Parts: sequence; C-alpha cells; structure tokens
Amino acid sequence: LMTDSTPWLDCFNIPTCLTIDFSPPVTLSGPIPSEFGLLGSHLTSINGMGNNDLTGTIPTEMGMLTLLETTLYITGNALTGTVPSELGRLPLITSLYASGNSLSGPMPTELATAASLIAVVFTGNPYNAAFPTYLLDSGIISLSFDNTGMTGTLPTELATATQLGSVLVNDNPALAGTLPTEFAVTAGIRVFKVENCGITGSLPLGLGTMRAANMHGTSLTGTIPTEWGEQATALRQIYLYDTSLTGPLPTELGNIDTLEYIYAEGIPFTGRMPTEFGRNTLLLWVDLNDGGRLTGPLPTELGRLPLRNFAVENNQLTGEIPSELGETGVSLLTLHNNNLRGSISTHLGALGSSLLFMDAYNNFLTGTLPTEMGSATTATRLTLEGNSLSGTLPTEVGKLAALTQLRVDSNRFAGKVPTELGDLATLRILNLASNQLTGALPTEIAGATPTSLSLSENPGMDIDLSALVGQLPSLLTLELRDVGLTGDVGDAMGLLASLSSLQEVVVSDNPFSAGTMPSALIGKGGLRRLVCDRCGLTGTLPTDDSNSNLLVLSLAENDLDGIGESIALAFGSLLVCLLAGNRISGPFNPTNPFSDSLVNLDLSDNLITGAIPEAYLADWAGLYSLALRNNSLTSALPEGLGDLATLAVLDVSANSFSGTVPASITDNPRISATTLETCAPGYQPPDDLPAISCEPCPVGFYKAETGSVACSSCATEVDALSSTAVTGSTSAAACECDAVRGLVAADTEDGSLECVCPKGFGYDETGQQCTKCPVGRYSEDEDLSTCTPCSDIDSRLTTVGTGTKSKGACVCPPLSYLKRDSDGDIDCVPCDRASSNCTSPGVSLESLVLKEGYWRASAETEDIRRCPYPEACLGGASVNGFCAPGHANPFCGVCIDGFYPARDRCVPCGDSTAGVGEVVGALAVVVVAVVVSARLGHYYPATAVTARVTGRSVLGFVQALLLIGNSYDVDLPPVFTELTEALSFLSVERIFSVGASCYGAGGYAARLYTVALAPVAVFLLATAYTGVRCVLKRQPWHLSMAALPSLLAAYVLLPSAAVTIFSGFNSEPVDTEDEDTTYVLRSDYSVDYYSAEHQRTLIFAGVAAAFYAVALPIALARVLSMEHSPLRFLAAGYKREARWWEALEALRQLVLAGGTVLFGLWTRPTLVAMGATVEAALFFTSALQLLLAATAQLAFCAAVTNVRPLESALDHSVHNIAHFALFTIQLFALVAHLAVRDFANRAAFAGALGVFMTAVTVAATAVGLPALTIAILRERAKSVLRVAATGERVHSAPLPEGAEYHVFLSHAWSTGQLQVSTIKRELVDLVPGISAFRDLDDLTDLTELEDLVARSQTMLVFLSRGYFASANCRRELATALEQSKPLILVVETSPMHGGASLEEFRRECRACGDPAFAALCPRILPEGAEAAADAAPDYRREPLTPKASATESGPAEPGFGEPAIVRWYREPGFFEASLVAICGKLRAAGACLPEARSAAEVGLRLGLPPLVFKGATAADLVAMEKLLLAHSALAIGHPRG
Repeated sequence: LMTDSTPWLDCFNIPTCLTIDFSPPVTLSGPIPSEFGLLGSHLTSINGMGNNDLTGTIPTEMGMLTLLETTLYITGNALTGTVPSELGRLPLITSLYASGNSLSGPMPTELATAASLIAVVFTGNPYNAAFPTYLLDSGIISLSFDNTGMTGTLPTELATATQLGSVLVNDNPALAGTLPTEFAVTAGIRVFKVENCGITGSLPLGLGTMRAANMHGTSLTGTIPTEWGEQATALRQIYLYDTSLTGPLPTELGNIDTLEYIYAEGIPFTGRMPTEFGRNTLLLWVDLNDGGRLTGPLPTELGRLPLRNFAVENNQLTGEIPSELGETGVSLLTLHNNNLRGSISTHLGALGSSLLFMDAYNNFLTGTLPTEMGSATTATRLTLEGNSLSGTLPTEVGKLAALTQLRVDSNRFAGKVPTELGDLATLRILNLASNQLTGALPTEIAGATPTSLSLSENPGMDIDLSALVGQLPSLLTLELRDVGLTGDVGDAMGLLASLSSLQEVVVSDNPFSAGTMPSALIGKGGLRRLVCDRCGLTGTLPTDDSNSNLLVLSLAENDLDGIGESIALAFGSLLVCLLAGNRISGPFNPTNPFSDSLVNLDLSDNLITGAIPEAYLADWAGLYSLALRNNSLTSALPEGLGDLATLAVLDVSANSFSGTVPASITDNPRISATTLETCAPGYQPPDDLPAISCEPCPVGFYKAETGSVACSSCATEVDALSSTAVTGSTSAAACECDAVRGLVAADTEDGSLECVCPKGFGYDETGQQCTKCPVGRYSEDEDLSTCTPCSDIDSRLTTVGTGTKSKGACVCPPLSYLKRDSDGDIDCVPCDRASSNCTSPGVSLESLVLKEGYWRASAETEDIRRCPYPEACLGGASVNGFCAPGHANPFCGVCIDGFYPARDRCVPCGDSTAGVGEVVGALAVVVVAVVVSARLGHYYPATAVTARVTGRSVLGFVQALLLIGNSYDVDLPPVFTELTEALSFLSVERIFSVGASCYGAGGYAARLYTVALAPVAVFLLATAYTGVRCVLKRQPWHLSMAALPSLLAAYVLLPSAAVTIFSGFNSEPVDTEDEDTTYVLRSDYSVDYYSAEHQRTLIFAGVAAAFYAVALPIALARVLSMEHSPLRFLAAGYKREARWWEALEALRQLVLAGGTVLFGLWTRPTLVAMGATVEAALFFTSALQLLLAATAQLAFCAAVTNVRPLESALDHSVHNIAHFALFTIQLFALVAHLAVRDFANRAAFAGALGVFMTAVTVAATAVGLPALTIAILRERAKSVLRVAATGERVHSAPLPEGAEYHVFLSHAWSTGQLQVSTIKRELVDLVPGISAFRDLDDLTDLTELEDLVARSQTMLVFLSRGYFASANCRRELATALEQSKPLILVVETSPMHGGASLEEFRRECRACGDPAFAALCPRILPEGAEAAADAAPDYRREPLTPKASATESGPAEPGFGEPAIVRWYREPGFFEASLVAICGKLRAAGACLPEARSAAEVGLRLGLPPLVFKGATAADLVAMEKLLLAHSALAIGHPRG
C-alpha cells in the first residue's frame, strides 16, 4: 500500500527500469511525485495508475517522459487542476485517459503537437470550458468529453475535420448552438454523440461518413432531411428521441443500406411509413412509437429486414399486420393502440423462438388466434385485449412455456378455457374477461399458479369459487364480475378471505343470495380493493377499521342499512367509497367517519337526513367528487363547500335543501353542481347535472301548478302539431299552431284547433314540419302531404325557387339552358360553368351569358372558346359586344391597326415606348452580369464559375417558365401570371414583339424570319468585322471567327426560335357567322392556316426546325468538347468529361419549347375525333403538353442528379434547385389547369396555388445570391498565392497542345500516399485552374501510365522510402526522363513517414534491381544536390526560368537540365514553406502564370502571421531560415490582400 512518496522513489532509483506496474493489489494515494521526470531517459510504460486514490495536480515533469509509449491511463482518481501543457512534448504517447477525476479545462493547445496522440478521454471531469477546436487540426481521431460541463457551441470545423473519427460530448446541457449545416463527405467523423445537450436548430443536410448519430435529448426542430438518402450513406445508428422534430419520414432513408437502428420514439411523424424501408436490409431496430400521427398500412416490404425490435404503438396505423413480419425474426413486436384491422397471419408463427413479446391490444383485429403462435416458445408476453378476435382459444397456447402474461380480454372468444394453460409454469397474469367463454375453469390451471386472474363478463362460465380458491391459493388479484356466481354472498366473501395474499377482488353483478359481509375479508390487512356492487349484501355497513391498506371500497346497490350516525368507515388510506343505492338512513355522524385521504364519496339513493356537517369540510381537502343525490337532506348547503380546492363534481340533486346555492359553488367554474328548488308554474326541475335551479318549460310545453313535476306537452294534450310560442308557458291556452313549423289553423266546424300546411308547402319526413316545396316541386292544394315534382310533366324541368304553388312555374333548372331542336323538342343542356353564367333558371341558348374571357361566333352556336387575351373578351349575351377596344375576331385575338399585342391584351401603338424600358432593362441586366462576372473572375475565380452556372441556370429556368403560358396555353393563377409578365423581359421573343406590330413586323411570318435568320445576320456581321480586323493586322482569316458568334447567337435564341418555328404548324378551327368552319394559326389568329402564303412560310419553318433541332446541338456539343473551346465560358463549372452537357441543355429546351407543340398537333384532332368538343380538346391538349413537358423535365432532373456533370457541389445544388423548381411549377401549373376550372372554391384555390408557385419562382431565381455568398466566403477563407512585387495572383498556364495535366504526381503508395494527397489538395486551392494527376483519382488502366506521363506538362516525384522499389514508379520516372519533362523532386524529411537523406535515396535507386533504370540514377539525384536543395538559389549562376516562358496566349516548351529539389516538412510554417517552394518550381517550369520577369520574382516568399516555435532545435531554426530566405517573391495571403 503506497501512501507516501517513498515507494515511488524506490522505483525511481532503478536506472534500468523500462516499465512500472502499479496494478492491484497495489493501491496508490496522495499526489503524483514530480520525480517522475527523472525517468525520462529510459521509462517506456506505466501501468496501474488508474482507479486509485491519487490527488493533487498532474506534475508538469510528466512532460519529460519522452520515451513513454502507448497510453497514459490516470482514469478514476481524484486529480485536480488542469492538464499540463508539457504533456504535448510526449512524442510517442497515443492515448490520454483522464476520465473520472476533478480536472478542469481548457485543454492545453500543446496537445495538438503531440505527434502520436490519437485519443483524448476526459469524461466525467468538471471541464467547464469550450470545445477544444484547436485539437481538430492535429492527428487526434477520438475526443470524449461526456458529462464535463462543456460550454459554448460546437465548432463548424467538425463538418470538415478529416482526421477526427469519434466525437463524444453528450450530457453537457450548457453546450448550445446549432449543428453544422452539412458534414463533408471527406470528414472523418464516424461516431457523433451530442445527446442531452442544449443543441437547437435543424438536423444537418449531410452526415458525411458518420456511422452513429446520437442526437436525442436535444432541442432540434424541423424534419429529417431527405438529403440523408444520398449524404449519410455510412449511417448505422440514428438516435433522435426526446427532440422536437416533426414531419413525415423521408422515403430517402431507404437509400441508406448500412442503417441498423432507428430510435425515434415520441416524435409526431406524419404520413405513412415508407415502403422504401424495405431496402434497409441491415435494419434491426425500429422505434417509432408514441408519435400518435403515423397513418396508413404497415409496409409489406418490412419482411425483407432482419428486424429484432419493431415498435410502432400509439399511432394511427391502419390495414392488416403484414404476414411478411413472420419472415423477419423479430423479437419485440409492439403494435398496440392503433387502428389495425384484419386477422393475425399464421405466418407470424414462423417467428418461433425469436419472439419475446407481442403487444397488439386496442386495435380492430378479427379472426382467430392462429395455432401457429404456439411455436413462439420463448415469448414472455402476449397481449391482444381490446380487439374483435373470435373462435376458441387454441390449445397450442399451452406450448408458450416462457409466457408470464396472457391478456385476451374484451374480444369474442368462445368455448372452454384450454386445459393446456396449466402447462404454463411461469404464467403470472391471465386475463380472459369480456369474452363468450363457457364451461368450468379447468383444474389444471393450478399448474400455472397465476397471481392475477380475471374471468369477468363471461356469464356462460361455470365457476366453482371454492375449487378456484383451493387451486390458486397465491392469487393477488381476482376479478369475477358477472360470471353467474350463486350461493350466499357472505359465504363467498368468507372463501375469498382464505386467500392469504389477496389484494384486489371484484365480484359485482353476480346472482348471489342475500348475506352479510364477513369481517374476515374487509378487515384483511393486505386487501387494497373490494368491489361488490349489486351482489346481494345485507345487514349493516361494515365498521371494522383495522385494515389500514384498503384504498377502494365499492358496495353500491346492495341492501345495506344502518344509521348515518353509526357509520364508521375510517379505513386509514381509503380513497374511494361508493355506497350508493343502499338503505343508509338518519343524519350524518357529527364526527367525520371517512378517511381524510378520501377522493370520491358517493352516498346517493339512500335515506340520509339532516344537514351536511360543516365539520366534514376540514377533512375533505383532497375530495374530487361528492354525490349525495336522492336523499332527504335539508338545511342550507355549507358555505365552504365550493371552496374545497380539488372538488370538481358535486351532485346534491333530489334533496330538500333550503336557501340559495352558495356563491362559492355558482362562481366556481370547476364545479358541476345540481340542487333542487320548489318550482313555480311554467317551471320544472332539471334532469341534467350542470343545472343549479328550476328551468322554464321549453317551447311546446306548459305547467299550470306549483311543484316539482314536469311540464305537459302541447302535442300530447292539445294537438299533435301545436306548440307554444315562448318558453315558460303556464296554461294550455298558450298552445297554438306552431308557426315555427309553418303551420296555420284550419277552419273547423267545432272550433277546435287543427293545424295544417298552406299552399306551396308540404310535410317533411317526420310528418310534423311544414316546409316549402323544394326546387323542382309544387303544391296547388292546401294540406297536401307531399309536393308534386315537375318531372311528372317533363323529366328535365324544375322550378325557379321553393314554395311553388303552380305547375306552370316549372322551367329548366339553374346551371342549364333551354335548347329546342328542329322538331321543337325541349332539352335542358348543362352549362359549362367555367365559360358561361346561367345560375338563374329559364336561360335559353340564345340568352346564354358568357363570362369574361370567353367568346362564341354567334348566338346560335354552342361552341364556346376561351380567349387568348382573357381581358379582351368582355363576355355578356350580345355577340357584337364581346371584344374590348383594339381587339377583333376571331376570339378577340387579333389586334386592329394602331395596336400591338402584349402578353394579355392589345396595347395602343402610342404606348409602345413603354417597351423600350424592357429592352433597356434586359440589356442592363446583361451588362451588369458581364461586369460582375469579370470582377469576380479577377478576385474570386471559383466564385466566378458559380456565378456563370447560376446565371445559366436562372436564365434557362426563366425561359422555360415563360413557355408554360406562351406555348402550352394553360390556365394559370393570376398572381403567378403577373410574375411571369414581370420576368418576360428576359425573353428574346418578348423583346422582339414589343411594338413590332406598329411597324408592320408583328405577324407570324415576320417573327419567324427574324428569329430564324438572326444567326445568319450575326454570321455576316462577324464576317465583316473579323475580315477587316485580320486585314488591318495582316493575319489569316478563319471561318470559325464568324461561325462561333453565329453559333452562340443560335444558342441564345433557341427557346424563342423553337416556340416560333413549331407554333407555325399549330392550327385551330373556328365557326364563322355563316356556320362554316375555317382554320386559323393559333399563334396569330389573323393568318389563314391553309392559305398559299402560310404554306410557303411552313416550308421555311421546316428548314429552320432542322437547323435548330439537329445541326445546332451537334455543333454545340462538338465545340464545347474541344480542349481549348472558344465557347468555354458555356462549359464553365462542368467536369472535364461533361463539357458537352450544355448541348444536352439545349436539347431539353428544344423538347420543352417545340416537342410539346408537335405533340399537340396529334392529340387535338384525335380528341375531336373521339367526340370531344373543340374547346375540350384544346383544354386537354394543353394539359397533355404540360404533362409531357413535366415528364421530360423530371427525366432531365434525374439525369442531372445521377450524372452530376458539375464539378462543385455548390454549383450542382444551384443547378438542381433550378431544374426541380421548374418541374415543381410545371406540376402545379398542371394542377391549376385541371382543377381550378371546376373547383368550387376556385378563386381561393387558385390564389393559394399562385402564391406557392410565385414563392418557388422567386426562390429559384434568387438562389444564386446565397450560392455566390457561400462561394465568396469559402474562397475568402482560402489562402491564395500572389507575386509579392506586383500583387498579381498566380494561376495556371494554358496547357500545351495534347496535354491534359499541368503536373503528374508520382509517389510510392506505402509511404507517400497521404503526403501526395495533401500536395494535390493544396495545389488546387493555391493555383486556380491547375490540373494535377494522381493515380487514386484519375487512373483507370495501369497500362496507360506512360501515356498519362506524356500528357502531363511537369513531373513531380515525391521521394520516400520504397519509391525506387516500385516498378510502376520507375516506369513513370523513366518515361518523364525520356520525354525531357521538367522534374521536381519533393523529398520526405521525416523518418517516421518514410524520409531519408539524399544519399540513402541514391543507394536505394542504385539497388532497385533494374540495371537500365539504375543507370539513370545520376541524372535523377546528381552529386551535390544536397547543397542545391538547402541553399538559396543563385540567380546569377543558374536562372530557373524555362527555355520558353509561358504566357497567357500559349504554353511553355518542356525541357529542364537538372531536377528541382524541395524538402517536404509537415510542421506549421515549414509545411507552408514547402508548398510555396513547390509552386515556385511549377512556375519556373511554365505551369503557372504570371511568368517571372526578373530574377527577384522567380523565388517565393511566405506571407503569414509571425510564428512562435517552442522546443525547436538549432538545426530546425537553420533549416527554417534557409527555406524562408530561398523563397521570397510570392506570398500566400488573403484573396484581396
């Protein structure tokens, strides 16, 4: 037992000691001696310091144990203070276990420099500090700070930490803030536990490679992100219970094929359980219980899962229990308190020994209990009560050997109780109540020895109480209500008293013969509940108060008597006393006989007299319900009765109380009270509990006398149809014909009252109420029992209103009009409620009133059309007045001279100047976009790419959006139409159409030629411009100089051109006033479709369609796929292999704009041929066109999601949002088009749809702002490389012809893989546009190594141990030397990571085993390379510029004499210097711009904050100084600094 420092020091005096072991039985106490530092030269391990009684602080001298390996384990002591910073000096320690002490925070920053430290466990200490963010940048992979009082917020850096694998910070309620928006796929966190913390906000959209997400016990809100299906693909465990999450269960969770556990009980999920859960083939545990809002059936796909627990109780699930659950092997199955129906599948028996318990009570299950359930031999609980199961209890239940509970009460089971239940030796609770069981309880039941037995409400059973008591002497609870027990009730009670352990007994509603209650039962010490209502008890009330445990005594409706004064029921703990319906008489005992714990007292329907004693109130402080109804109580109610704090139910009706009801009762809203007074004429006593005084006779009743009798009925005493006019009537004379019923008094000979119905009225279904004849019926005679239907005259006729008194008033009903055929036959034709207004009856075809926005050719035609300009068609009954000023037929869709067509009307040419603003606005948007893109490209090149992607996405979205109204001709909500009108300035077609009609160019042919020939015009202009420019500069002219601008123009014009071209093939029939039919062009109603002029125009349109549909996409794909494409800005942001994707975008726009129009050419005549009206055919054609467009858009969305053509995840998100927003709007536009037209509340519905579609549009067009902000913030956070002398940012140079990569990264997998990954990542961040080949990222075929080296501009070799031993590395390097590639050698310096001296690498090269390659070693590592690597470059002796410098217009020529050597350091400061040195060599090799214009600009300089190096040796400082001096012209710093 070490109680002081002496034994410690004994250990310290052994100079050869390598290991100290303090394991039990040794027990340590007191402080840790500082002398530990003396062992620093030899001690490698310390064991057994954990779980002792060590006190004090951790000595700083522990930092001297530099040879200490593996783990420092000091858990479970009483250490105080903080962790000393000196522990950061221990280079070999891998783990620090310090949990279960009294150590405080913060953690020392020096721990981040401990080279081998990978785990810090600080659980259960009073840390009380913020999260140690600085440890995220170290090599630590596990941090445990559970229950440490951690404060502050979680750092956002967790989402991108690549080394960290486990973060445990649960049970820290002061740790607040929100979770990171998304964990990067590259993040290293596998286990993340923040349960029981103060975390708020929503769940992260992505979880990276996280396996366990423990987030329960927090204040998280919102829904489970659907993105988890794609961005949480490694997730195994989800813990979300005790949070504030809501919403539906995302179907995308089915995509997580690693998911094993879902703990989400108590969350009010809505909607159905996704069938996609069937794809989670590893799912073991599902807890979705107690949410209360899951609906729909359980998916049959659950049968595919290896479930062990499935808990969905307390929800609103419907349907049957899937038989497929029997294939899962589930152990815990809880389905109770739902709305499940159907039978229990026999397949559940297949669960066999895996099932432990099944709870399915309180559902709507039917059928029988399958015999196959007997195979569940390990089940301990089977609870099926509260269903509608029937049949007999199967004998196979007796095979459930482990069963402890069997509850099947409240079902419809019949037959006898199986004797096999006696085989259940472990059964403790058996509830068979409320069934239809018969026969005796089998004697074998004694073998089961249950402690709780309920057989109540099985009147067909033959229960032998004496035998039962003998068989089951250990019963605690026995319920035998309504089972037909007979015999003396006192004897029965005596038998029950012999059960020594009995605590609860219920024997109500049995036909016992009269008897008294034996004191042996009621005085039984362990009895807690006795219920014997309606069981024939006689004699006096029990007065034995020796049972202090009795809580419930219910002896209602027996024949117990006694004097109230003699009641002595002071059972010490009695809570409920129910003695109603006996013969208790006399006044109350002056001393309260009831327990002061009493909650419910019912003495109703007895013979108690006198007053309620005021003294009782002091003992009734906890009383909730008091019922004294129907006694003979007198005097006034006690004033303090309403002041009882817990009293809620008070029933003292049918007594003889005097005075008034105390205000404490009437003013107390908590109390429901009843009392009776003597009622005056016109008043009667109440029959409901809440009333507190006499109430007046209701209408139809009267009462002449004083007393507590009920009012008399006029219908009974005077006339069956008579009533009173008011309440409180006092005589029969007040009875008169009930005007409320519509009755009048008939003239009778004897003057008696007879009530009848007048003309135009008839009796309702009851025969007592006169109602007006409904619409379509009439009554010409008084007192007819029914009204006569107009259909007796003609089945199509009705009446104008109700109460019709003549058959001559029968007309066509509302919402129809009268049409007569040539033979004079009448037809009531239903009106189209969308187009016409015929809500009044009697409307004819000639007088039909059209609604605004509709048109017809004459008053005799039924062909009603929707107008292209709804505001232009004024509606009404006059055909000549349909069109608004400026509009002409047909359809009011032709603008007369002096007007030009706007989107929804014809506008006077005098207003055409308003269109100039639209044109100027559109041009201004283009100019601003170009300027902003250029500025972003200078300061933030990556952000500029995002800006271009956003611009393309938003512009394409808006152009496709405008097609919905322009091309598909659908009904859109007004709010959304206004928004599209505001955005239409971005449409080329809109810009062209503004005012064009006023200058003779507004027709279809003019629009077609202008849009289709615009690329030709651009070609001619570009030819002229470039030709003159080439002549002046004496340069050759190429066709591409003019063809490319023409191609770009065609690309920009594509959506408008497609709409214009294909709309020329779309015609529409129209009736003329002379009843002939002609066809007009839908896009220009002034054009006769079959005229010779238009047919010639269609020939040109076909040629233009071929160009835009075939030639343009092919040419665009070809140009964009070029390595140095002149239209590369269109491919900005795309991956190298997907630069042609914009051509696919063009095809999508072509399908949306033109393909749907061509589709309509076939559907419209087909629908007409099938019998549809022209208007209906047009309507459904528009719907089908929009459905086709939405389908095509959805397919494209799926392609974008799967292919992911964009490089940046942020750009991909913006791109996806725009496409999915367009699909959403197309879908809701289809809903608006189909549903709003005939929807009853179409205005409100259209408004709601419009607001939603507008919100989606605004969000989609504004999505670029947050995207650009995020891109800028990301780029501002990165270091950038600049020329210190000029401030110019370094960027990649153009690649030479045939090259794909600026640099080929060659390395040995075993020792250089991590370092080269770091070099590539940092190069891409520091040098925008640089492309670096790394085998793990880019290699697909090992045979292509030589070709890949040939396609690289520079070769960078990461030199570490094993490089020259690799045959593939030698292949790469030999090829580079053979092709004279500039060679950069990056030499690893750390021996722990494969580093060695250059001389050692020379020896390894020569010993590679390949003589041919060994001959190249002097070229690779020439003698004297050490000095060249460590010294500052001598620009006078050896310029580092390449033979030919790279420029913006072209790449440099390859070729270097000797390799450039850079030493690789990973320490802060040294690391950045190594990176800058590499960039300098690449710049000298021509891979980076700007080129070095002088010797002073060739090297690089590190521009970082001052560094402080603790513990650095003299050699370290010398090496650092050389690095800093050697590279002094470029700086890493802020993007703008």
